[in-house]
Amino acid sequence: MAKEFKPLNEAQIEQIARIYDGRSETIDKLVRRFGAPRWRIGRVAKERGYRSKRKRVVWTFALDTIIRESWGRLPIEEIAARTGASELACRLRAKRLGVSTRNLEDPTIRTLEEYTRIDHRQWHWYIERGWLTAWKQPRTDAPPATRLSVDSLHRLLRKKPEIYDYENAPVSVRSALQLDKLPVPPAFKRVTCRSDHWTDRERLTAVGPRGGGQEQALVSKMHTYSMESCEAVGGTSFWTAMYDSEPSCPRCGARVSRYSEGDGEYSDEDHGDGDVLAAVAGKLGLRWVDGQLVDADNCGVHDERLLALVFDGKRKGNRAFSAFRRLLASGLNIGRPTPVPDVRWAPDITGMKLRSDQQEAFAAFREEGRVGIYTPPGQGKSSFARYVMTRLPGEHIVFVHSTVLRDDWINAFKALPVRVESFIVDRPNLHAVIVVYDTDGAVRCRVNLFNYKTRADFSRRKFVVRVFDEAQFLPGNEAVKLLYRVDAEFQLSLTATPFREDCRASMIDVISARTVGGDWQPYRDRGDIPDVPVDVVIVPNEDLKIAALRSLIDERERTMIFSDSIALGKAVEREVGIPFVHATSKRKLQTIKENRVVAVSRTADCGISINDVEHVAELSFQKGARAQSVQRHGRLLHSKSARRHTVLMTPEELTKHFKRLTVLEEKGCRMKLRMLTGLRGRQPTTTPIKLKALLTAPARRQNRWCDVLPLAA
Repeated sequence: MAKEFKPLNEAQIEQIARIYDGRSETIDKLVRRFGAPRWRIGRVAKERGYRSKRKRVVWTFALDTIIRESWGRLPIEEIAARTGASELACRLRAKRLGVSTRNLEDPTIRTLEEYTRIDHRQWHWYIERGWLTAWKQPRTDAPPATRLSVDSLHRLLRKKPEIYDYENAPVSVRSALQLDKLPVPPAFKRVTCRSDHWTDRERLTAVGPRGGGQEQALVSKMHTYSMESCEAVGGTSFWTAMYDSEPSCPRCGARVSRYSEGDGEYSDEDHGDGDVLAAVAGKLGLRWVDGQLVDADNCGVHDERLLALVFDGKRKGNRAFSAFRRLLASGLNIGRPTPVPDVRWAPDITGMKLRSDQQEAFAAFREEGRVGIYTPPGQGKSSFARYVMTRLPGEHIVFVHSTVLRDDWINAFKALPVRVESFIVDRPNLHAVIVVYDTDGAVRCRVNLFNYKTRADFSRRKFVVRVFDEAQFLPGNEAVKLLYRVDAEFQLSLTATPFREDCRASMIDVISARTVGGDWQPYRDRGDIPDVPVDVVIVPNEDLKIAALRSLIDERERTMIFSDSIALGKAVEREVGIPFVHATSKRKLQTIKENRVVAVSRTADCGISINDVEHVAELSFQKGARAQSVQRHGRLLHSKSARRHTVLMTPEELTKHFKRLTVLEEKGCRMKLRMLTGLRGRQPTTTPIKLKALLTAPARRQNRWCDVLPLAA
């Protein structure tokens, strides 16, 4: 309904005609004073003779062109000055022509942020550095918007392609920004590290013990470095992948921006690790020249001397191992073939008959002098090592990871049909010594048994054969130093589980040089490995594990129960009434052999041979460690009366650590899954289940866990 206004009288009309001047401010005052609409005020003034003094603009094609080309790019005041029209007239003409800032083709910074996922502050940083040309779009009652042309963006990406991986951009983005016009970006860029972190200075440093609910204090401490920073030496340049988001400096380890100027070089060709190796060599006091490490006298540096430089004790183990890995990738050979001369072999005194696989290993050892033996558990790896050591007179050294395995080696040597003596040396470094005598009473060989963590000084000793038992421990940060600390003519690496969960498994093969016996299937086909099923019992939570274990124990069976958790192992000892053997226990191996049912920690995971074990049960474990899983199964493969292997897992453990089970399945073990429900009086039925199929079909998972395990009282 239209609003009604009071008619204006003659006096009011006269006042309006006298005051009216066409300005908005004046019209607003008249509207408030007389209550008439704006159109009425203007009409009354014109009826009484008001005529505007402003020249009326006739919109020509030229003026329309100014509107079309300038709208949104210039302030409205400047457009009005160029056309000679008022700001309102310009706005009305732009509206009539259909010109709008929404039709601008140049993207804004916010639009680029949405397209590329590069923060708008980063785009402004490019503009401030002069890499990118942009312009400001004026807006009414709002800050100006920053826009840039597509051509300007293309110029930037041609000059600095590392800014955005436009080759792999979504199709919609490629179309909107016309990225198909750009050439294929190069694959590599040379960057330069100019970090000054390695500069002697005082820094706030956290001191005091961590954890325990206490905050560490920050104290200003002086940090000194034995090597100059990259900034001090003029920068460290190296090649990196074009779109590597955080390349690391091979010299100081600092993160280097991919926008680093470097030498301004790009390349489609992989230049290898020449720059990286040059930086690593510099840290070792060497130089990398023509693919070879040389010292100050331009003499080549190889093998043991190089390892001594890498693991000199001045750098942390993980950093030393990183340099070691780089050098291995460059072709460092730490396993040069060293054939064993025929004159070195003495007659056999063990009476051992080599099987076909052991004969293959023996032939490889005679040819190479360095062999890794990966045969399954119970297939005579340590027996083969004893055979080799007793046939090569001299002093040998064996590295083990636990005292239980050390005692097992001693017992195995004492079982030889010759005179064997052994003793424990407490000082200066704890180790065992085994002396094997010839049939005429002369000393045939002397075997030293050390732990991988030993700090003994071997610089003045040279051994004939060094043996790394359970060689999966060798690529550790400290254990790998034994490669240069222990001087030996020949080497044996023994393990049934060449696995690691820290991406260092390939190092086991490199260290072993030549490997024998990694495939288990031929042993299964010949019947050398017993077919022991793996029974996976799913319990609702950790609290029910001991109750489920109690129902699984048969006192007539020779059983080993493994528990990584010391607290859980002691709870089993207390509630079930069986001994628990762990690191601080006395007479570990004797306790394991004297009890039909015994709980053990990870100290008994590897190597030990108990030939009458019937049942192995895993109560707790080291997450998804595949090597531990196969080693615990291997205790049954050492036995002549193996029957079953049980793994107790919660649903969460099965989901997170299922690779413990899939590695057993890959080795040919039959898998059975049962669900603990607490129901009694029902006989459980088990069906072999392919774990990979189960774990890749979570929707069917609950239907597959349908078996019932009765919970004993």
